[in-house]
Amino acid sequence: MKFSTEEILELTTSTGGLFAVNSLLEAELFCKKLATSHYENFPVGSLLIPEKFRKHFFSVYAFSRIADDLADELIQYGKETQLAAINDFEKLLFEKNFLSLPKGNPVFTALHQTMKESNIPPEVLARLLVAFRMDVNFKRPVTMQDNLDYCHYSANPVGELVLRIFGLWNQTTAPYSDSICTGLQLANFWQDISRDFEKGRIYIPSEIMEHLHSSAKDNLQVDKNIGNFPATIQYLCKVTEVYFASGETLIGFLPYFRLRFEIALTIEGGRAILRKTKRLGSTILFQRPSITGFDMLIIFVNALLRYSIFWRKYGK
Repeated sequence: MKFSTEEILELTTSTGGLFAVNSLLEAELFCKKLATSHYENFPVGSLLIPEKFRKHFFSVYAFSRIADDLADELIQYGKETQLAAINDFEKLLFEKNFLSLPKGNPVFTALHQTMKESNIPPEVLARLLVAFRMDVNFKRPVTMQDNLDYCHYSANPVGELVLRIFGLWNQTTAPYSDSICTGLQLANFWQDISRDFEKGRIYIPSEIMEHLHSSAKDNLQVDKNIGNFPATIQYLCKVTEVYFASGETLIGFLPYFRLRFEIALTIEGGRAILRKTKRLGSTILFQRPSITGFDMLIIFVNALLRYSIFWRKYGK
């Protein structure tokens, strides 16, 4: 599903404008159609997700998709309009009587039901909107902590949402989940270096590039003499792997087989991206690493091994 800018703005209203629905079922079908028409890393509708939970993944995805559109598709209207639209979108999260409206926004009708059934505080979803505001007001990170702060809003809530939907968010699982999600966001940063350069963005902290004497300049002009940039990539991937290693213990604390394997696949997919990124070295400035069919086979095998190891060690 592709929306015009006017349609995107309609979905920031309580009624949903042209997309208004009369029932929860209509809202859930809208979210399912939206979610299954896009490919993302978020495991929407995966066969590894039990059917009873899929509607909740669809509603959370629909929320994230529209929020992303507000940050990316309204650029021509200027930052003020983008931020105002995100603020309007956020207000609907905190609408207490949303499910009692005779006609409603399909995304929030389904989402409020998910929040109710899965005990999801609106503040968790609101953190995602903070990240989209940061995208609109992009500032290049100076330190790695700047990137980690962004991950706190952009990535970590996704893991919390998944575990809350399964009823598994607690003090034990939370730190492992955050580590995995942070690792995935960082891996995505390094994977997308060539794309982000074209958009005028660098997510590599300037402090790290200066320390390693890389020559990808602040003005995004990269000359043929790229200095120590390969060492920068190696370092970034090494730092990122630490988060996957810290988080993979989560697998042993998940009682659902399919969720355990989904998480194992997600981690190994992130590691595969890191391996590809390291191999590309300086070429990452001009080429985005991608996953092949053979890579998927390796990911599947590695996920089985990780699943087996951590379930034997921690599983109950």
